[in-house]
Amino acid sequence: MNILRKKILLVGGLGHTDLSGKVPRPGLLMLRQAARAAGHDAEIANYSTSLMDELYPPQVVERIATMYHRSIKPIVMDGQNPWLNPLKFFRLISDLKSLKTIARELASIEKTVYERVGHEISRQVTTENLDAVGLSLYLGGSTIGSIIIADILRQDHPDLPIIFGGPQTTHFAETIYQETHAPTALVLGEGELALVKILNNLRKGTIANLDQIPNITYRTEDGKIIRTLRQRLPHQEWIKASCASYEEEDFSGVMRYAFIETSRGCTYKCHFCTQPLLSGSEIRYLKPAKNIVDEMITINEQFGIDHFEFVGSSTPQSQAEEIADELIKRGLKNKFKWVLFMRAVDDRSNAPSTQVLMNKIAGAGALSIFFGVEAADNATLKKMGKGSKIETIREAMKASVAAGIQTIGSFIYPYPGMPANEADLIINFLKEVMPLSAPAQALGLLPGTYDADNAEQIGCEIVYPDPADRQAYLAGEKAKPTITSPEILRYLLTYPLILSLPMKFWSELPYKINGLTYQQYISAANKLTNRISRLGILTGFSHSHALIADTMKVTPEELSERMFYCALSGDPKETRKQINLFNVSSNHNCQQPHNI
Repeated sequence: MNILRKKILLVGGLGHTDLSGKVPRPGLLMLRQAARAAGHDAEIANYSTSLMDELYPPQVVERIATMYHRSIKPIVMDGQNPWLNPLKFFRLISDLKSLKTIARELASIEKTVYERVGHEISRQVTTENLDAVGLSLYLGGSTIGSIIIADILRQDHPDLPIIFGGPQTTHFAETIYQETHAPTALVLGEGELALVKILNNLRKGTIANLDQIPNITYRTEDGKIIRTLRQRLPHQEWIKASCASYEEEDFSGVMRYAFIETSRGCTYKCHFCTQPLLSGSEIRYLKPAKNIVDEMITINEQFGIDHFEFVGSSTPQSQAEEIADELIKRGLKNKFKWVLFMRAVDDRSNAPSTQVLMNKIAGAGALSIFFGVEAADNATLKKMGKGSKIETIREAMKASVAAGIQTIGSFIYPYPGMPANEADLIINFLKEVMPLSAPAQALGLLPGTYDADNAEQIGCEIVYPDPADRQAYLAGEKAKPTITSPEILRYLLTYPLILSLPMKFWSELPYKINGLTYQQYISAANKLTNRISRLGILTGFSHSHALIADTMKVTPEELSERMFYCALSGDPKETRKQINLFNVSSNHNCQQPHNI
């Protein structure tokens, strides 16, 4: 045995997601690659599909399916006028209340399942001589499950290094340590540097000098919470750590779906956005087009995959053009399908016009582009810190649509300080552009963002999520809540969210917007969503979903309906059916890898 080679198990995929979450976990793949490059061993346990049957028992799925078919699908998905069938409308109201009861039942089931997983991993620590365990915390069940598992591991293995990572650690570090003392450290933002240094320290027999490890938060023996300095990976090291690192086992039980990280870091300062906090705000790394195309070719040759999602902060126009040029230069024009997130204003390409650029990248395989529009008036865009004008966004999206690219444009509605006619402005904008999809959702506040830290000043009023706490506050028995109140942070830490579901299916958010209660602004968002749907534009469909639909050879509308049902019901059988259909279609599309 090589005592200098340490082994870590990286756990991810906990919690419920829509179909786009039933994939390999790109963040864990990069961590595994970094650990192995440093001479260590790392394995991934992706639970995104393996727990479905336990988390959603048949009797629960059957109850949700019944409600879906009798009231939710006809009114929410098919758009039937509820007033033409009042009985069905009142049935919908009753079914939505029943869903909340079922959600409480599922939460109890979830706790039991994660306890079982915790004991299973604990045995694995012993049988495989694991030196450390890392858990990825995202929304809802992912965080709940990670905490349950970590507590069991800490009880069974008092000296085991347990590392938390993922988006939640950056936003909720102190709150996590209030909920559990199990983690040895929380990794904030990019994790490759921290993970490798932790494993290197273990070569000495223990984790020592945590204060010398960048990008972490840890709890001292006397209860102090310490944050170490944030540090970025050097550019060239990031390129190596983020390059194609898939293994056949990574696709077991999930969709054969591949991500390529094309950028990291965001120098834009959108007031609502978490990206600068997670990946750095001073410098944006861009991967050279040659490396990106090399990764596409490698993945295609090894796994027969010809469809890719570019991830990171955003793909600027200049980089998208360089990728297209590289594909065309190598004779790969339209051999691969790729989707991306793009800002309307970013590093400009060398193309003589936006339309010429969009035509070029469409011809090189760009299938879908997601634009964060957010608002349809310049005053609100300025309030948001977007750094772009609606005229420029309109030009880019119209060019994308004209090039045949499946174009997505998202909106934050309502947003504090928006004009009273913002919904009309959004509808008029969409009539001009006519994108494939236009998701519209209320502002989300996450600690550390400008909007959250300045909630009261921008027009949000924080409210206690627990009715008893609200009554105590009104009676003068509790302090006025803020975004940093423990009750608010604990609630947001485990808030369950599936973005592709309409907001009427979300749990209540603990704040008012422009004086509107949650019920009032959700009603406004739902009314806007209904108006968008009447234009023939989808509302819960992303560029990831566009890639899935294209690979499966189904229409966006067909996939949207299937995803809605699977996300709402958690139906393991139907979810697995869609995964299998995707994989069969993917294999059919790529029976022979493209050899270069």
